[in-house]
Parts: sequence; structure tokens; C-alpha cells
Amino acid sequence: MAGSRATWEVRMEATGKTGARPGRGAWGEKGEVPGEKPKTWIVEAGAHDGRLANDILAWLRERRPGLFREMEYWIVEPSAQRQKWQEKTLAPFGDRVRWVTQLSDLTNPLPSSGVCGIIFSNELLDAMPVHRVGWDARKHEWFEWGWACRTESVSGQE
Repeated sequence: MAGSRATWEVRMEATGKTGARPGRGAWGEKGEVPGEKPKTWIVEAGAHDGRLANDILAWLRERRPGLFREMEYWIVEPSAQRQKWQEKTLAPFGDRVRWVTQLSDLTNPLPSSGVCGIIFSNELLDAMPVHRVGWDARKHEWFEWGWACRTESVSGQE
């Protein structure tokens, strides 16, 4: 939906202008979502303390009030502690923001008419299950980083 004009600069410590960039890219300068979609959702996976969500919602409320009134902002957050932080940060937006603990929980509230919107995550690549490798310059060889579980502790290892 964002198209080639989208500008995405997402950082955990996002404030003001940084948080506005996804909104401008996804909804253009006129704020119109192509076609007549029944509901607009923004889904953020892992919103940390909610500052980026706050910036996006503030930008939409100020510059796209019609879209802001009709949209829902969902946060996928498994951490009860982080959800408390987010609730505090996003309190000014009242019922615009909703939470689920896992992405699959979003299928339950989906309206039968469908939704349009965006799903994003600040640390998506960090959460990918990949092998981490390193170069040992002394031995002139690659090695795989990993974690080992020992009786009562967890430690990093090569």
C-alpha cells in the first residue's frame, strides 16, 4: 500500500518528525487511501514504550483527521510491562489503540468486510531466526555464534 513514495525511518527513540514519516509515506500528501476500504488498521509489532505510535497517531490526528477517526491502531505486545509503558504513553488516544499479545490474536477481531492498512515492526530483522557467524582473524576461519544452556545458567559461546 505504501508504494514507491514511502519513506520509512523507524527508530525506537523516534520523536516528532521521524514518527510522521510512515504516515506521510503510507497515506500520501492528500491522506487518501486508494479505493474504498471498510476499515484502516495500523499494526505495530513490539512498540517498546509507545513513542513511535504516539508520533504516528499525533501526525494522523493533526494532518488526516478523517482517517484518524476511522482507523484503529493495534499493538502486538507479549510483555505486560511494556504494554503498561505503552498505555501510559498512548493514553491521550483513548480507544484508538488496542492490544493483543500475539499476531495470531488479530484474526479474532477482523471484520468480515476485511481491512486495509500496514503492519510493521521496528526490530523485525532482529527477531528473525538466523545463524549468526563471525570471523576469527587469528585462525582465519568462520565460526558460528550460539547459546548453550547449562544446568542453571545460559552463556554465549562460539
